[in-house]
Amino acid sequence: MNFSFDSLLNQATNIWEWTKDSVIDGVGVAADYVLGESFVNDPESKKILIRFEKLESNYKSSILKIHLLRQHLLEYTEKLTGFYSAYNQTFKYSNNSILSNQFHQNLISCKNFESFVNEISEKKIPTNIENEFEKVSKHIKSFSINKDQFIQNNLKLERTKATILATLDSSPAERIIELQKIERETKENVESSKISLTEELNQIEKELKLACDNAINKFGIYHQEIVNEMQKISQ
Repeated sequence: MNFSFDSLLNQATNIWEWTKDSVIDGVGVAADYVLGESFVNDPESKKILIRFEKLESNYKSSILKIHLLRQHLLEYTEKLTGFYSAYNQTFKYSNNSILSNQFHQNLISCKNFESFVNEISEKKIPTNIENEFEKVSKHIKSFSINKDQFIQNNLKLERTKATILATLDSSPAERIIELQKIERETKENVESSKISLTEELNQIEKELKLACDNAINKFGIYHQEIVNEMQKISQ
């Protein structure tokens, strides 16, 4: 086997070693995330917001690593294509029939391997892995909308409480009663949202774990498929 072709096969191995270290081991694992400055003071509400930020960060990190893997594979298939084209031209008119036959077989193997890797990056990963994250993505977008309203209600509740305390002795009784009604209704909205948002977070967390577990499983399968294909070529 030509040393350049061996080098390309070694690169394939290196790509999957990188995959194991940076993608498989990292999918589904989020670092501690500190929520940015927020005026929400309620501990339970803040806990919900921080939990969402962690899940969203985890999702984005997982998707990014999957996209990076696809990019590595695409760049690798481009090298295989370039190798095939260059050597196909070089040895197309070779007078050494034995050498030509050897390279012809190598070139066929190279072309087949390029198609094999390309199918993984262009079809299998998008269909069998990225699509699994689509449900998570839609759920996160939906939660983000509800989260914004949740924050506004929290801030409204805190402002109303502060206003009541500040004007309790100076405002008419009717105004205090009106403010207390607003406080009560807003608090009910906040408490109701805590329940619904927590349930939604549980669902997002479940979906994200399933998507990550699926990604890890599929990456393992594709890794083994490439190893098996490389072994066939090397024989």
